[in-house]
Amino acid sequence: MSLKHLSTKALALFLGLVVAPSQASAITQTEKQAAIEKITQLMTEHYVFPEVATQTNDKLYKAFQAGHFASAQDLTSFSKALTEWLRATAKDRHLRVRANPVGEEVSGIESSIRDNLLKPTRHKFLNYGVLSASVLENNIGYIDLRSFYRLADSKPYIDAAMKLMAKTDAVIIDLRKNGGGSPRTVQYLCSYFLMKSCC
Repeated sequence: MSLKHLSTKALALFLGLVVAPSQASAITQTEKQAAIEKITQLMTEHYVFPEVATQTNDKLYKAFQAGHFASAQDLTSFSKALTEWLRATAKDRHLRVRANPVGEEVSGIESSIRDNLLKPTRHKFLNYGVLSASVLENNIGYIDLRSFYRLADSKPYIDAAMKLMAKTDAVIIDLRKNGGGSPRTVQYLCSYFLMKSCC
């Protein structure tokens, strides 16, 4: 679950971004612009709903040019303002901008998050997000999906759950306790319900 891939209406998504300007406290207009450009790049490349990413990016540029974030003079307040704006605009509370005041390299942060979050024992115990799958009364399928782990690990569990759903009349995917995760895994699950596979 790297920062680029952590990256709703149908399925949940978490997107983690890092803003790393040269100064830990103050932030310049140039640094703000660089952060905006990085956010729009990651949204374009990895957000699970491309049309939402495009609309959000366009609005973000306009908001920045209109001075919406002018009052945020330090890294913490700028990150908070971006998070609130993105969540309100994209209508996705899984979006978050996280400040990196020490200037740590993004690749290093990605490695740290990947090492800490992708712990095989715990994840395997949770069936890589697919906590349970069953068929309820009236032939209704039910999947309790707690997270979208990376596709390489979660695919067999998703496939097994969807095989059980094959002859049901409807499927409930319970995302109430889902913390988000890999957009590619979200896309793979969606491909079961779409005419054309997205993976």
